[in-house]
Amino acid sequence: MGKTESILFGPKKKLNKVESFEELVKVSRISYSTRYCNNNETIDPEDARHIGVVDSFYAMQEVELKTQSGHCQIKSKDTVVLNHRVNDVIICLPIGDKKNQVLYVTRSESYGRAAVLLQMVNDGLANQLINIFFHAVPDDIISSITNSTPTVNKETSPVNKDAKRSFGKGLGKKMTSIFSSLNISSGRRTVGDDSMSPRSTPTLTRRPVRISSSDFDGDNNIDDEDSTDDESIEEEIPDIKANGQLYEGLGLDSQKVQESLYATDDVDQPKTPTASKSDTQAAIDAEMKFFLDFDRNYVETLQSLEKDREYLARKETPQFIREKLTLLFRQIKALTSLHTELHEEFKQAGNNLQELSEAIVTHQEDYENHIFFMENIPTVDDILQNYSDYFKANIPRLAEKLRSPRMRLHYYVLTLESLQKKTTDFNETNALQKAMDTLKAPLKKADSKLLISAIIGSPFDLGNCGSLALHHDLYLTKGGDLIRATYHVLFLESVIVLTVTEGRYYRYVTSLRLDQVDLGKEERGVFFNINCFNGLRGQCVPYKFKAKNIHIQQLWIKELKRNLSNQIQATSPRTSLVDGKDSEYMVNGKRKITRIRSLKEPYLIQTSVNNIEYEKKDDRAGRTEYNTSWSQRRAALKKNSTARKERPILKKMSSETNDSDINIANIKNNQPPLSIWKIFPDFYNLYNNKYSSGDIVTTTGKILGNLLEQEKKYTQELNKQLGTFLDDDFPRPPKTIFQDLRHLYEFHDNNFLPALLRAFDEGHLAVYSTFINYSEHIIELYSTFLINRCSYDKKMQEMDLRNPYVYPALHFLMYLKAFAKIKCDDVQEFDLLEAVRAIFHNCIFQANLILLENGIDGVPFDLHSSGNVLIEGRVKGQWQGQVIKQDCHLVLMNTMILILEEKYSHYQYVEAIRMDTVGLGPFPDIYTFSLEVRTGSSTIKTYRFRTPRKDMRNQWVKGITDILQEQAAKLKIEYQKRMEHEPVKATQLEATDVLPDKDIPISIGTVKETAL
Repeated sequence: MGKTESILFGPKKKLNKVESFEELVKVSRISYSTRYCNNNETIDPEDARHIGVVDSFYAMQEVELKTQSGHCQIKSKDTVVLNHRVNDVIICLPIGDKKNQVLYVTRSESYGRAAVLLQMVNDGLANQLINIFFHAVPDDIISSITNSTPTVNKETSPVNKDAKRSFGKGLGKKMTSIFSSLNISSGRRTVGDDSMSPRSTPTLTRRPVRISSSDFDGDNNIDDEDSTDDESIEEEIPDIKANGQLYEGLGLDSQKVQESLYATDDVDQPKTPTASKSDTQAAIDAEMKFFLDFDRNYVETLQSLEKDREYLARKETPQFIREKLTLLFRQIKALTSLHTELHEEFKQAGNNLQELSEAIVTHQEDYENHIFFMENIPTVDDILQNYSDYFKANIPRLAEKLRSPRMRLHYYVLTLESLQKKTTDFNETNALQKAMDTLKAPLKKADSKLLISAIIGSPFDLGNCGSLALHHDLYLTKGGDLIRATYHVLFLESVIVLTVTEGRYYRYVTSLRLDQVDLGKEERGVFFNINCFNGLRGQCVPYKFKAKNIHIQQLWIKELKRNLSNQIQATSPRTSLVDGKDSEYMVNGKRKITRIRSLKEPYLIQTSVNNIEYEKKDDRAGRTEYNTSWSQRRAALKKNSTARKERPILKKMSSETNDSDINIANIKNNQPPLSIWKIFPDFYNLYNNKYSSGDIVTTTGKILGNLLEQEKKYTQELNKQLGTFLDDDFPRPPKTIFQDLRHLYEFHDNNFLPALLRAFDEGHLAVYSTFINYSEHIIELYSTFLINRCSYDKKMQEMDLRNPYVYPALHFLMYLKAFAKIKCDDVQEFDLLEAVRAIFHNCIFQANLILLENGIDGVPFDLHSSGNVLIEGRVKGQWQGQVIKQDCHLVLMNTMILILEEKYSHYQYVEAIRMDTVGLGPFPDIYTFSLEVRTGSSTIKTYRFRTPRKDMRNQWVKGITDILQEQAAKLKIEYQKRMEHEPVKATQLEATDVLPDKDIPISIGTVKETAL
């Protein structure tokens, strides 16, 4: 018996191609030395970076190694530590002078690659282990073993002599591809960048290992329910991006795509070349000459395509060919113009690398045409394939010429990289790097578009979800109601998409919003967990994936952590969270109600000390006296130590009411407002730029003069209202409203009004600048007042108040109307005016967002990007899984529809419907409308809602129709952009343009007539 330690082996940097077996030996010995040598200072820091994650879970344990039928298994008692095939061993060698210590590196089902260190009982067993992995032993080790142990018979070894002789050639190249594949799949992101630190272990006292060749049942000894028995995970999960099938099918060179897009972006410092300066310049001149000649031929090819298009546009060309010309030659004209200008600038630059780089950077916006061209590749290939006989007979080289622009920008990147390696000038190096970054941005977008366009059956436009960060084949071992299978998973900026492969395409299965995703518990090996809060009412649904190797697993973990950290930085404490998900933002299972982050006092939160009750027999002294257990004493200590901490207590906005006293009437009367225009309807039209100033023409000076007079009157009125509070008999509003009024008066009287008076003497621009300078205070104070005034509206109606305390809201409304009336032609004045309007819009948006988040519990995602509340109201809803209609509260927003359940003093989240998956369905009666929501490639879920009145039904239909029309208009604009701004025939906008079901014969015009 003996000890073992597994090392998850993953390089921190991209390994060079391993040309010789000696380099494998070096890497293995470095891995041992870094972990076990007492003198680590002697190791080269660059070599030490090859070491990946160290797993010391099974360190210092006696293990047994068994082999049978080409399989090898290491067991610790009844637990399988490692299971792999004999042929999966990459290298095996003894360590240093201690021949009874053996280190071997192998591919494994659970770890991808693992390096295992064994200390054998004696040298004979060590030689026996080396004999088992004979094919992976270096020649010098074999010769030393043969000389010292003459009993070893090479002829009877498991691997014959021919295999050993060819190892340096055939197997060496195979090992090279294995090592390289772990670094190619997703570019410069590597395992070491996010590796876990090893656990601290005591000084190792090595004990021997014995080897047993006894039989074992592989199926019964494997404890991992997700592991496979016969095939490794590498054969089970092919990597589409690594093997280049997708790229080669589109006529692209996958190797060049990887080299140009996903190589390290770090700028290497100029190194002193071995050749002389004259030789280096000669090499640059020669490469530039070849580059210009090759670029000239490329421009001539593009120009010839214009002639081919004119040839195919003749009347003699068949009609079915002429109909495809627009799609076939899309963006060719734009690319011809772009590259003709680039070529002329390249010739003017000559051999000046800085001017060459500047020429590329100046056309940064024009490279968008390349993205549209790359998106059109599948369409072009289909046309060329369907009419190949005609094209071969008339224009044989058409297909070749149409494919020439596909790799052009990649070629530019590789050429610039080659020139960067040759130059020694620091300025030229930076200029070339900037040019490469300029080219890589559109290329990566195009690469994302190609993969996204290959996904069929998506219920929404994946192009709106951002660029692609990662995509791999992952085995799903657990995930809701999905079956256990291999999925091609794509990591976009805002969503994770699960697909299944169908030839050259991917069939959409489901998607996980990243603002609903959290990284689950860490797993050993190649597994990782994702918690997605996308269940009913925001419940957590765990997903467990198995990656191809440890490298891919670490890439996904790193990308998930990066995304989560970006979300934390981008959101504030008022962000919607799942109940109990983060205790820092929770109070008794509910989310805190907070003001804007910059405010000192939190909105509607008071801090108090809980009353602590001490039990005579439960305190520490009492428990000791009654001889209770230590666990009870620890529980008492924990209780008493945490009870004195100050906890924020959420105020109730209505009178104290127990759950037993709540009835339906109380629920309906105590619902919080979800937007400002629920209390102040005039804000809606002004916020959405629907305010009409009328026919009266008013000059800017008169508008601003009236604004100044209103400002003086407003400050005096605030002072008067605050003065009435000195009378104890005068009825006061809630304390929060009183504090807001006092803060507003102090701001206007001490700061804003004096600054506004000074600005009027300087002119209009100074007045605009004053609002901009105090924008932070305006947003903070008025958004706080609007939130509190809307929240306390019903309570203040019940109070016997002589003043409704809405003057600040009316004054804020006056600001909106005044700046909405002003019109100007001067560019500078217009920019300042737009900045002032943005201040008030931002204030309303912030207030609406906080009201929305405070009024809804259990929302599993951030509402910041969902827009404002457009329509809300009570309806009776019925959808799949609901037998009878249920009362619910429906909220229409810019990007989604929220289905809420009414609770006492708040709403409970039930479900969210994305507006890009929605289509209007049939109307059963004058009170009911239905929505058809696409949930999968061929799955449609129907929602039916019944409103209390006919006019409410019409209002909902109009609001949803407006959003669908806006989406359809954006799609047509994008289409025109891709078609080089060619005019599109003006046809009636059909409902089938935005409905998921193309068979519904309802036009939007008809909907308006019948519904409105």
